[in-house]
Amino acid sequence: MGSGSNGGRRGEKAGRGCEKAGGRGVKSGLRRRAYLAGWRLTHRGTERTCPACETSVSRFAPFGVVQRPDAQCPACGSLERHRALWLYLRRRTDLLTGPLRVLAVAPDPYLERRARELPWDYLSIDVEPGKAMRTMSLTRLDLPDDDRDLLICYHVLEHITDDRAAMREMRRVLRPEGQAIVEVPLAGEETDEQFRDAPEAVRAERYGQPDHVRLYGRTDFLRRLGEAGLDAEEILVGDLFAGQVVAAALMPEERFFVARRSVGRAA
Repeated sequence: MGSGSNGGRRGEKAGRGCEKAGGRGVKSGLRRRAYLAGWRLTHRGTERTCPACETSVSRFAPFGVVQRPDAQCPACGSLERHRALWLYLRRRTDLLTGPLRVLAVAPDPYLERRARELPWDYLSIDVEPGKAMRTMSLTRLDLPDDDRDLLICYHVLEHITDDRAAMREMRRVLRPEGQAIVEVPLAGEETDEQFRDAPEAVRAERYGQPDHVRLYGRTDFLRRLGEAGLDAEEILVGDLFAGQVVAAALMPEERFFVARRSVGRAA
């Protein structure tokens, strides 16, 4: 994931890795938990501290199909993006402390588990039945207007053909003071979706995954959010959390966006 690119992780239809349903997935999950427990015992220290669970170790565990060193907290299972999200929520908002109404779109297993532990009125959705609390598409939310204080949408929009409809729905369900935290893969300034209808092999080569339908450009992504009635602030993890990059093992080049309803503008 370079300075102009956020690596794709999962979208509305992406799988859940070792946590997926089925015997093999359950066994893989048990093996991973045992591995992490052993890692925690053999890597005692204070060089790394997880902001999500406040556990300290000498080094985080490797993670990924292509193994990233120093990636996963052995205590709570957080990855780099989770630790950056938790730092943002803890240090820049009061969203971890109140009984807020929160919507997570296609959350990964870690986020789903931790979110249910917080004092939130929490709902998760996914287009695949059984993947979340309710089956629902971001392009047509079965929720009232002004319904949510926080919406979390990580690596979903690049999977959705009508992403503008999804952005308008995000704006519609946010409360006036609410915010959406959004992350997508990025490369350059303008969005490439010329291969949206190409075979999966082509999209995998051009967009990083066979189920991606575009690769967003930074400038165009901000423009699309604005056209949907959302004012967005771009967060570069290495700038906002410069003092925690090493201790929390963050990806300094990771970028996410905090979007709020445009004042006086309906989508």
